[in-house]
Amino acid sequence: MRIPILCYHQVGSEAELGRRLNIAPETLQAQIRFFKRRGFRFVQANSLTKIEAKTVCLTFDDAYVSTLTHGMDVLLREEVTASIYAVPSKVGGQSDWAGETPKPLADWNLLREAEVRGIEIGNHTLTHARMAELSPKEQLHEWREAEDRFRLEGLRVRSACWPYGSVGDHASLPYEVGLALAKRQATDGDTKKQMPRLVIAFGDHVAGLIYKLYVRPFLP
Repeated sequence: MRIPILCYHQVGSEAELGRRLNIAPETLQAQIRFFKRRGFRFVQANSLTKIEAKTVCLTFDDAYVSTLTHGMDVLLREEVTASIYAVPSKVGGQSDWAGETPKPLADWNLLREAEVRGIEIGNHTLTHARMAELSPKEQLHEWREAEDRFRLEGLRVRSACWPYGSVGDHASLPYEVGLALAKRQATDGDTKKQMPRLVIAFGDHVAGLIYKLYVRPFLP
């Protein structure tokens, strides 16, 4: 059994945010409607301990302001849930990690509002670290310190996402579900602490989504 777990980042127009790590709101909406027409049910990442047929999981890394505004508008309009992964030490600041032009990140009020509206807020480590480059002890610190801050801010965190897809020590992950990256759908045989996600790019309209889901994984 396969289930699409999709990885998004920012949500906004090309004029506002460019194309890198971004998807236009109308493209997100079209992709959601593609799954709706086919009878898919939208689930949060924390429920992926059990893989069920005809389900899809939408995930958004880094908790950009654009995701919590433009993206939330689409999710609420379409009445679907999703999982958004925040970096506590950067909440309300900017995505100033290596290799990216800094973009504004949502504050705690936006995250709390999203949770109240039925969106899962998840743990993306304390500092957006490359976990595979850290010791197990350092990894545990990243997860636990982030978890403490989420709890302090009144958020209930039940799943995590490995930054950059850099998977570290499974034993250090204090959740049943951890999300990684891969060019295929997840299956019920995948390790739950390293669930594969498909990255969606700006140019991936519905045709591109279909290609990534149903064509590319089976090419030689």
